Amino acid sequence: MAPNITVERTKAMSTKRSRKSLLLHAAALALAIGAYGAAPVVAYADRGSDRDNDRDHDRDGDRDNDRDNDRDNDRDNDRDNDRDNDRDNDRDNDRDTDRDTGDRDSGDRDSGDRDSGDRDSGDRDSGDRESGDRDSDRDSSGGGDRDTDSGDRDSDSGSDHDSGGDDRSGSDYDGGDALDNSGSGSDDSGSGSDDSGHETDAEKAAEDAAEEAAKEAEDAAKDAEDAKEDAEDEAEDAAEDAAKEAEDAAEDAEDEAEDAAKDAEDAKEDAEDNSGSSSNSGSGSSGSGSGESGRAFELAYDAGGREYRANELVLVGDERLAATIRELGLPVLEQERLASLGTTVLRIGVPVAGRAEAVLAQVRAAAPGAAADLNSIYRLAGGAAPAVRGTRPKGGQAWRGTVGVIDTAVDRKNPAVASAVAAARSFAKGRPENPSHGTAVAYLAAHVGARIYSADVFALDDRGAPAAGADSMVRAVDWLVGQGVTVINLSLAGPPNRALADVVRRAQARGVVVVAAAGNAGPAAPPAYPGAYPKVVAVTAVDGTQKIYRFANRGSYIMFAAQGVDVTTPAGGPNGGKVSGTSFAAPVVAAMLAAELPRQDAAAADRAIQRLRKQARDVGAPGRDPVYGFGVLKAGR
Repeated sequence: MAPNITVERTKAMSTKRSRKSLLLHAAALALAIGAYGAAPVVAYADRGSDRDNDRDHDRDGDRDNDRDNDRDNDRDNDRDNDRDNDRDNDRDNDRDTDRDTGDRDSGDRDSGDRDSGDRDSGDRDSGDRESGDRDSDRDSSGGGDRDTDSGDRDSDSGSDHDSGGDDRSGSDYDGGDALDNSGSGSDDSGSGSDDSGHETDAEKAAEDAAEEAAKEAEDAAKDAEDAKEDAEDEAEDAAEDAAKEAEDAAEDAEDEAEDAAKDAEDAKEDAEDNSGSSSNSGSGSSGSGSGESGRAFELAYDAGGREYRANELVLVGDERLAATIRELGLPVLEQERLASLGTTVLRIGVPVAGRAEAVLAQVRAAAPGAAADLNSIYRLAGGAAPAVRGTRPKGGQAWRGTVGVIDTAVDRKNPAVASAVAAARSFAKGRPENPSHGTAVAYLAAHVGARIYSADVFALDDRGAPAAGADSMVRAVDWLVGQGVTVINLSLAGPPNRALADVVRRAQARGVVVVAAAGNAGPAAPPAYPGAYPKVVAVTAVDGTQKIYRFANRGSYIMFAAQGVDVTTPAGGPNGGKVSGTSFAAPVVAAMLAAELPRQDAAAADRAIQRLRKQARDVGAPGRDPVYGFGVLKAGR
């Protein structure tokens, strides 16, 4: 059976020609030496087995160590660095813990692999020893057995060599065949050992490939997990950013709402201050308060050099215009319904200093039906009057008509006017002005017989001079119309203003006569307003000889003249209590008209003016002239 086993092994090793070639050469060498038999082949096989074992150990150890070290080091270093930089500390610690656990598992597997390699090497050694035992058994067996085997092989061998053309006899080849068979056996033994080594190498290579694939799969899983965590982190960061932006937008909206509420609160406080500092009809309040007490307001000048309240506009129109103004991005500083005149007044802020005229053009374009203008400044049309200490009106005096005095406050504690003032209210914004001018004007009108309603509109500007804003005058006119006065006296002068012109026209339409000073800017000065508005009774000043006041304005708008130069008021002080200016001529004419008008009536107002025209003494050029108007009026009292 041994030859068949040898043939089968020879066929099984047909694919391993390189190893067999070496063993065949070793066998040939053994035949030539003869004395050594099969021992050299066995020794060679043992050395090959030892070399295989050493090489396997070295290769396995080096490969395992290098691969494990490189992979662990690269993976740990790269991944740890990236995660340490990009992750928060908490996530880094968790991942490092997971990765360390995975490394220990990998180390356990590597250790197992090396143990397996050691066992494989031991198996190969055992295989070598078993192969040597089998060869020894064959060598020590009976000669008959070998002869039988040799005889069997001689038949085949002789046939083989005969076909090869060899002349030697078969007996000559008995020993050779025996040795050849012994060599073949030895070769088989060596080949068996080599097969065991190669099979172990193949298993190890397969195991290494499987391990490598497992490692790569593990790395891929780790990479996928890292990518997933990166995506989750990015999504979380994006969500946090979006939430932060939404929170910032909400805070901005809240701040804007607070600012708007603050503006509204300030406007409300201004309105309350204005209304709270004055009295209603017959309330007995002095009305000398101020809407912005303690503060002097700032002046500015337009392109024509005319004064206005800095960074402010005034608008009269429909109350819905407030929404239009806010759409332009402008703050509404104050809004008040003018119930007596059927309209609304807005005081508008100009955010950028020096841009008031440009903003005014925008407002007019956005609200063409409204009366919008700068918040113009108006000055007293006469010098400061001394304190009035004159005689009080006679007790039980019958008042003839009512005159609303838009001026400084009236000192209601002064006995010369105390009984004449029916009501007073302040519309001024800023530090209050001395009430001497308003008190003198009120006294002169009351001396003619008029009942007085005082509307204070004057405060001190940033230069310390008394000034009135158009917005205050607009609200004062509305209040006086509501009080039922038939004549309104304005002993002041300033530039034209659309808002003021609108409320004057509305008052006239309700049957109220508006009287104003002609102005004290001199003969060459331009027309002064509100005196120059249509149907407004503009009054200039003359002295006791009917000579025109040298500082009086002149122009076609002048309607009447009255004494306003060196007018004696029952007062002490400079000039013996005498005052001069168109401011002190106007209240005389106002009181004369009020005596003709028991109630508000537009037709009656026109007739009253016509009667005064007939009473006027024409002292200038015939007819109405720019110096005296229709002529000089003298009060009957």
